[in-house]
Amino acid sequence: DETELEFKRIIAQLCEDHAVVSEVWNEFSSGLKYFLPKYRMFGYFSSEDAFEKLRSSGTQITKTEFHRWLCMPAFLDVLERADIDTSTKYDLFDILDADMGGTLDLYEILNGLMKLRGPVSKNDIIAMRLKIRKLTELAHSSE
Repeated sequence: DETELEFKRIIAQLCEDHAVVSEVWNEFSSGLKYFLPKYRMFGYFSSEDAFEKLRSSGTQITKTEFHRWLCMPAFLDVLERADIDTSTKYDLFDILDADMGGTLDLYEILNGLMKLRGPVSKNDIIAMRLKIRKLTELAHSSE
């Protein structure tokens, strides 16, 4: 999917540009820094490869860092092109942090953003109500 590739590209770029994962990135790109632009230009080294390396290393993004991303025009542009509502953009971290761990791994970001595309539908609302009802039933039955 083109949108997924675009998310991977911008996330990898933001991690690289802002040294979110400087140790992992330095290890990954050591020896390639001089050649990195050339590799990217000719397609030998893709942002998708960088994203996968960062994801597999367990990279975590804090709320503060994610909010910095939300100030970047390139990130906002990708969100808008993916039809993700940015009117309450500073709530996105909490929406994506489903396990409430305080950080997001790259899979949580990618998967969550892919699910946030487009308008809210009646099906989304009904599905959420049914899940909440089931959780409520489970909580009451465990008492």
